[in-house]
Amino acid sequence: MQVTLDHCSLIIFGANSDLAARKLFPSLYELALWGNLPDDYRIIGVGRAALSHEAFRLTVQEKMGRLFPETLQDDAAFRSFSARLFYVKVDLAEIDGYHALYHELMDGSGEFGICTNLLFYLATPPTLAPIIVRNLDKAGLGEKDASCDGWRKIIVEKPYGRNLQTARELNSVIGKVFSEKQVFRIDHYLGKETVQNIMVFRFSNGIFEPLWNRNTIANVTITIAEDFGIRDRGAFYEEAGLLRDIMQNHALQLLAAVAMEPPVDFSADAVRDEKAKVLRSIRPFNAYTVEQSVVLGQYEGYCAEKNVDPESTVETFAAIKFFVAYISATL
Repeated sequence: MQVTLDHCSLIIFGANSDLAARKLFPSLYELALWGNLPDDYRIIGVGRAALSHEAFRLTVQEKMGRLFPETLQDDAAFRSFSARLFYVKVDLAEIDGYHALYHELMDGSGEFGICTNLLFYLATPPTLAPIIVRNLDKAGLGEKDASCDGWRKIIVEKPYGRNLQTARELNSVIGKVFSEKQVFRIDHYLGKETVQNIMVFRFSNGIFEPLWNRNTIANVTITIAEDFGIRDRGAFYEEAGLLRDIMQNHALQLLAAVAMEPPVDFSADAVRDEKAKVLRSIRPFNAYTVEQSVVLGQYEGYCAEKNVDPESTVETFAAIKFFVAYISATL
C-alpha cells in the first residue's frame, strides 16, 4: 500500500548511537524500499563527532552492512536512500550547533520542497532531552516557530526522565515548546512483531481468550534476554542501568499487555487506559517485599567495558516478581 506523507525532514539526535544503528536507520531504509516515505524527505543526523555528509553516509552503510547485511543487496536502492542522509555536528549543550542545524534545515528546504515540516527524534540519554528541547526553542526550531503551514513534531525515546520528578520536569519543558498533540513518547520495543501479536493472541483467539484470566493462569514469566553485552553503550548504561533501560519501560509494557482487560476498542487511548489500570494495580514494594521479590546482578566483565567505571555497581541483570491486584478478570 502506498502511503502519502508530507514532505519533511527527520532530525535524529544521537545519530551515531547503537539505537540509531540497530533500529532507526534499518527501519527508515525499509520504509524507503516499500515506498512509505514521502517523495521528498531528508534524514539529518546530529551528533558530537565531526563528520561530513559523505562520511556520515559511509558510517551508516558500514554499520548496516555489519549488522544487517541482507538489507543492502540492492546497491542502487541504498545509494538513493543514502543521498537523503545529511549530518550536522552539534555540542548538545551549546547553542551554536543548533544555529548550524537551523541553517542546514532552512537552506535545503527550497531544494527539496520541505518548507518547515520537521520531526525531531531524541535517541539520547534522558538527561539530555530537556537541554535539547530548550536549545531547539532558542534556535527557532520549536513548534511555535513553524511557518508556511509547516509542522514541528518531537519523538522522545525511553527512558523518559530518570524518575517521576524528572519525567514531570521534562513534560513541563517540552510543553513550553511543543503542543501535546505534537509530542510522541516512544518505547521502540512495542514495535516488535512478537509484542504486537500479544493483542491478537489474547483477544482474537477463540481458544485462548476464554482461558486468559486469573482462574486458569497462576503466573506468567516474561523473559527479555540478550546474548551480548552493552557494546558501545557504556556511557548510557552508567547513567540508566538495566532497570531504566529495560524494566521500567519494555518489561512493564509487556506485563501490561499480558494482564490488561480487553479495551473498548483498539485505539491508542483505549489501550493506554487499560494498560494504566494494570500499572496502578501492581502491589507497591516495601523494604520486606523488595528483599523477597527483587534480584539485581551484573555480568562478569561489565566494569572492563568502554566508558564504564571500573568500580561501577550499575545493574545489568534484574529478576523481579510483580503481584497484580485482582480487577475483574485480570491476572
